[in-house]
Amino acid sequence: MTKRYEKLKWHNNAKCAVLISFDLDGDTIWKNGNRRYENGEKFIRSTSIGNYGPQKACENILDMLDRQNIKSSFFIPAKVVEDYPKLCKNIKDRGHEIGVCVCACVCVCHKHPP
Repeated sequence: MTKRYEKLKWHNNAKCAVLISFDLDGDTIWKNGNRRYENGEKFIRSTSIGNYGPQKACENILDMLDRQNIKSSFFIPAKVVEDYPKLCKNIKDRGHEIGVCVCACVCVCHKHPP
């Protein structure tokens, strides 16, 4: 190691720092990504997979972070903030950082002509 890093002292004699962040996209990716397909909004994954994050998983993650005394960053589309204001307030109240990333996640895929 260089002399510069040998002098670096981390809290509680830790050897490194770790950043943990989460993207809480909800169902925005699936809804927007499926729009280009006929009846795409009816795909089962549009509601089941995407909504699992804000409806169940995020609370489990917050509980785990609390048990480990870890603060984190959550990047949340504005649409998810609108749809789940209590969850977002809970994230903030537990001391985590919230970054609003976009209005809604959009599929950047384009249909190409044959």
